[in-house]
Amino acid sequence: PCGQWLVDNTTFTGSPSLIPGTLQSVTFTGDAALPDWLTVNGNLTVAGSGNLDLNGNTVTVTADVLTQGSGTITMRNAFDLLTIQRHAVFAGGNMFGPPHCDQSVFPFEPCLNAGQINLAGNLTQLGPEKQSFHVNEGGTTVNFNGTSAVTTQKISFANPRIDQSHLAVMMVSNVNAGIELTSDVVAYDDLQTSGVGTQKITGNGNTLEVGALNVFDATFDRVLLVWDGASYNGSFEVFGTVTFQGYLASDIVIEVRHNLVAVSFPFERLTYITRPSGDNNPANNSADPGEGFYLWVRDFGDGLTIDWDVFSGPGCDGSEILEEGAAFINDLAGFCGS
Repeated sequence: PCGQWLVDNTTFTGSPSLIPGTLQSVTFTGDAALPDWLTVNGNLTVAGSGNLDLNGNTVTVTADVLTQGSGTITMRNAFDLLTIQRHAVFAGGNMFGPPHCDQSVFPFEPCLNAGQINLAGNLTQLGPEKQSFHVNEGGTTVNFNGTSAVTTQKISFANPRIDQSHLAVMMVSNVNAGIELTSDVVAYDDLQTSGVGTQKITGNGNTLEVGALNVFDATFDRVLLVWDGASYNGSFEVFGTVTFQGYLASDIVIEVRHNLVAVSFPFERLTYITRPSGDNNPANNSADPGEGFYLWVRDFGDGLTIDWDVFSGPGCDGSEILEEGAAFINDLAGFCGS
């Protein structure tokens, strides 16, 4: 029809001054700053040495988003919004270094520094570039909002480290099958749940390290949760009405690390299904291999108190919680006398 661009796959080798509002599959191989909003009825690929800058616009992709070669995506504007209705595979260039995201030159901005990605499918980060999905602290929020009742949203990082590839704000708003970790995952800022319905995170025994917690009404299925307030960013908001299921007796369900000023945080209305093995060597005052705990709190600052409110669990004699350094676990319900 007149006025419509119906090419199956359009390739941009530079930055378009005008762009059709709707395209079929599209590939960017050069530096491109979008002049307007864009809907892609197919895949969006950034390949070669290309970089796609959303430039304050909304991009909706009905299929997959892929970075390949040295390709990168830039989101530095608070109005940047990338909605992906299927999967995202980041196997391209360095999102935290040159040539497009160089931290050594002004304005010192990494590629993923603002805006939001809404993702309905899987998130996969691949090498060989170790920072192919490195989100800056305080940067782009990734919202996992899949709607499938039977298929989980899978998250996989080939290089899940704070100095390699990681999330910043990890938002979970999937009240259906939930999300599933198929590797360790780092969220530098915080883990958030939407507060609408129960969010389920399946861990398969993988570690989820976060900078802070903003979690209410959630189920963790063998997620080894580490809140590292000592090394990461973020501010604690809430952690309550959480069920922990599917764990082995040798698992550490929650680990907290802290080294700042004296403070206390509430862990409210927690339910545990599996009783951990506990501390077999109390004189060691640390977790040894094979020892499982409900909660291990480590503080090397001025003191950290966790107000631990257990709603239900299979019992505790005190060996199943561990305090290290200046940490204190305030057992509000007297659970570890049961």
